[in-house]
Amino acid sequence: MTEYEAGDTVFEDEPYAAIVSATSLDSVCSFCFKNYVEYRCSLCNRLSYCTEGCQQADVFHDRVECIALADQDKIVEDEVRLVIRTAARYKHEQQRNYASLGNFFGLERGLDDLVSHLEDLNDDERQKVKAKAQQIKSILDRVGVSIERKELMEIYMKCKINCHLVIDHNEPEYLSRGRAIYLAASKLDHTCVPTENYTLMFDGRRLVIRAMKNFTLKDPSDLRIHYVPSNLSYNDRRDRLLKNYFFLCSCDQCVSQLRFPAADDDSREERVSEIAEVLRQYDPDSWSWFDTATKVLQKFEGVTDRDFHLHWLLLHTQQAAAHQKLYSRSLEYGTRALKGATTVMGFQRILFGLLSCAKHLGWNKRDSAYIDNFTGIKRISEKLFTITHGKDHSIVKMISESRPVEQSR
Repeated sequence: MTEYEAGDTVFEDEPYAAIVSATSLDSVCSFCFKNYVEYRCSLCNRLSYCTEGCQQADVFHDRVECIALADQDKIVEDEVRLVIRTAARYKHEQQRNYASLGNFFGLERGLDDLVSHLEDLNDDERQKVKAKAQQIKSILDRVGVSIERKELMEIYMKCKINCHLVIDHNEPEYLSRGRAIYLAASKLDHTCVPTENYTLMFDGRRLVIRAMKNFTLKDPSDLRIHYVPSNLSYNDRRDRLLKNYFFLCSCDQCVSQLRFPAADDDSREERVSEIAEVLRQYDPDSWSWFDTATKVLQKFEGVTDRDFHLHWLLLHTQQAAAHQKLYSRSLEYGTRALKGATTVMGFQRILFGLLSCAKHLGWNKRDSAYIDNFTGIKRISEKLFTITHGKDHSIVKMISESRPVEQSR
């Protein structure tokens, strides 16, 4: 039993393997995931680093991925690059009779402890994994990493099941920067129930669970994270968990929603399809995209803002409106998006956008009719970010500097 106070680090883990997304290779360091680069790998001319130290520390890029990238006409897809790094490290250590271990509250876990569920695949799924493993094996063969296809199929599935999207929580936009696989964190089980005592976040590529308030952790197994968004419908959560993680959830929320199903939603299929298509074409700088998004929101205005798909469209429309300098519209969509936010990180991203737009509209002027609204957004934002990031973080300083000002003459 351990006592934690708000802001404490409950758990942290460094990745066994990590890759920066292809879309961020030019701007994000391939080792520490900082959103700043100064050096480009001279061999592959694709991966970038913030310092020479990071480039030198990225040994598995130098030995394997760099050669693999340089040998390809186009950037290898992200999931393949993650498997390349994982398999290369695993075989490298195996040859030296060594195995990296993660530590989950005293329980050690290596790559061999991760489950692959290879035996649970149907014939069609198994053939697809076999083809993907063969593609990766052909790349590894060319760079001198010897591995059997069956073993590679196991590693591929372990990466697929245990992969985390790494979000840049050191920038207020909270953009996805890459993927990583963690050994100790793979012990974290799933829940569909929103977690109030703590939140999962990333500091660079390091995975962190931060206490949001004072609480007692009776057993490390009580720590749970969301494998899928908790505000998805029961059927969507069930289908995603079965397809991607091979289990049925029996948390309180799932049991309750199974016993008392939601009413039929006649517009759901059409809504999900339309919103997914709009989000695929997301361009915050495009007036056409913003216009299309607002029309879709109007079409489904009778649907609760807590709907998962509508929430994501509201979130992106908030950002697009701000890019178009339509600050009042951004405030409108951001306020609605808050209703569907189920995680601390989700709240923070929206709140920072609201605060920025409120400043642009002059709500921070002491004689503004909305000064109380501004100070309320600032107070909540500052409190949340201070707990998760610490009072000296650049985001917290930006919020702190957004003080009410006197009306200029």
